[in-house]
Amino acid sequence: MTNSSTHLNSSPRETMRVLPSCFQTFLTWLTCKPLEGQVSWGRRPIDHLLIALTGLVIGVITSVLAVTHSGFWLTLLIPSWIATVSSARTLHVMIVHYCTHSRFSTNEKVNKWVGEVLSILLILRNYESYRKDHVYNHHTKRLQTLDDETVKFLFLLAELRPGMTREKLWRKFWLTLISPKFHWKLSVARVTSNLSAPFPINLLACLYIFLLLGVTAWTQAWLVLFLAWLFPMTVLYQISLFTRLCSEHIWPVPEALDHRDKLTISRLTVGIFLGEPTPDSSLPFDQKFIGWFKWSTRMLFIHLFSRLFIMVADTPCHDYHHRHPHSTDWANYIFARAQDLDSGCPGWPEPYTEVWGLYNAIDLMFESLSQLQPFDHIDTSDTIHTVFSPE
Repeated sequence: MTNSSTHLNSSPRETMRVLPSCFQTFLTWLTCKPLEGQVSWGRRPIDHLLIALTGLVIGVITSVLAVTHSGFWLTLLIPSWIATVSSARTLHVMIVHYCTHSRFSTNEKVNKWVGEVLSILLILRNYESYRKDHVYNHHTKRLQTLDDETVKFLFLLAELRPGMTREKLWRKFWLTLISPKFHWKLSVARVTSNLSAPFPINLLACLYIFLLLGVTAWTQAWLVLFLAWLFPMTVLYQISLFTRLCSEHIWPVPEALDHRDKLTISRLTVGIFLGEPTPDSSLPFDQKFIGWFKWSTRMLFIHLFSRLFIMVADTPCHDYHHRHPHSTDWANYIFARAQDLDSGCPGWPEPYTEVWGLYNAIDLMFESLSQLQPFDHIDTSDTIHTVFSPE
C-alpha cells in the first residue's frame, strides 16, 4: 500500500507519461488515476447511465448472435459476457447506488424510479430495502460491523471469518467463486428480495419475469436466454460482485473495532488503482523490449480485465465516496478524488492511501481480517433480505 502523500512522480501512472498523448485518456480511465494537471472530462450522471445501457444492449445482442449463428460468432461470446456484466455492474454500483444517496438526480422521484426500474431489470435486492440498509448502516458508524450489508454478504454467503489465516481466506475465496451452493443461495436471495418489494413495484417485477419467461417459451429460445442473459447475470455477475467486495474495505486493527471516527473511516477504504510502472528507459534495448512486452501484456490481460469485469465504474475511487457520500461531482470521480487529494483532504485527519493491483487489494483485506479474533457469534437467521447489496 502506498500513502498518497508520496510524490506524484513516483506513481505508476506518472511513469506512463512517456506514452503518446493519444493513449492518455484511455490510461486515465483504466488506472483511475489522472496525470498531474490533466483536466476533468466533465461527465454528467446521465452520461454514465446512457453508456452503461448501451453497453448492456450491445453485450446481450452480441451474445444472442453468437448463440444463434454459431461458427465465428461464438468467438464473441466471452467478450459479450464481459460487456454485459461490466455494464450491468455499472448500473448497479453507480446509478442505483447514487440514486439511494439522492445524487443521480435533484428530483427524488426520478432517483426512486430509476433505482426501482434498474433493480427490477437486473434482479437486484429490492431498491427500498437496499436504500435504507445502505444509507443507515453502511454509511454510519456501523461500517465494517455485523450490521453492515457488505460484512453480512462476506460472512453469511461467502463464509469468510475473522481470524482465518490469509492462506485459508484465499483458499475460501477461490472455492467460493466456483461454488454451486454460493451461486444458488445468492441467486435465490436476489429473486426473493426483488419480488418482495412493496406494491406496485413487486407487480412490475413479477410482470418482468413472466414476460421474460413467456417470450422465451413462445420462441423456444431457452438456450439463448440462458447464455445471453441468465448465465452472465447470475454466475458471472456474482463472481464480479464477490471479488469486488473482497477488496472493498479493510478491517480496522483490533483496538479500533469499536471506533468509527473520521480517522478510522479514512483507514477502512483505500484507492485501488489498476496498472504498474512502465519499464525503465535507461535499460538496454533488449531488456527494454522485453519489459514493454510484459507491461503491455499485463495491462491488457490483467489490469484491463480487472477494470472491465470487477473494478467497474467508480469502485477504484470508493474511498472518495466514503469521505464525500453526498458529493455532486461523483460522475467525475477520477478527478474529484485527485482534486480532493491536491487540496489536502480538508476536514480529514489523514490523506488518502492507495494500493496498485486488484490482487494486492484483496490480499490487504484478507490480511486485516486475519488479524482479528474470531467473533463469538454471527447471526445467520436473516440471509435473504440483507446479504445482497451494491458497494
